[in-house]
Amino acid sequence: MEKIVLKDGTEINITGATSNSVTIPYNAETFMETYKLFTTENLEEYIIETETDAVMAIVKDKKVKSVMIEEDTVIIMLADVNLTEKKLTEMEQSMELIQESIDFLIMQ
Repeated sequence: MEKIVLKDGTEINITGATSNSVTIPYNAETFMETYKLFTTENLEEYIIETETDAVMAIVKDKKVKSVMIEEDTVIIMLADVNLTEKKLTEMEQSMELIQESIDFLIMQ
């Protein structure tokens, strides 16, 4: 069975994948646990591998767009992450950290 290897190293068996979707077998008992692994961080870069562990594709900067459950299959639709928005968020977080550091130094 093919698989994807998420950024954190987690391997998930799949029945198919494209750059904009991942299809996995549906298991009611483990679905939510598996779905929680599809974080924006884990989808910053992931690898699609064959049954023999050969790399088919390396996909970057995706996020979950929607999920469809059909009988015994789950299709997770992916969308591109807006890289400008991502960088802006990172800059805002850095600015907050700098401001907190300045505030801490002033109070001492």
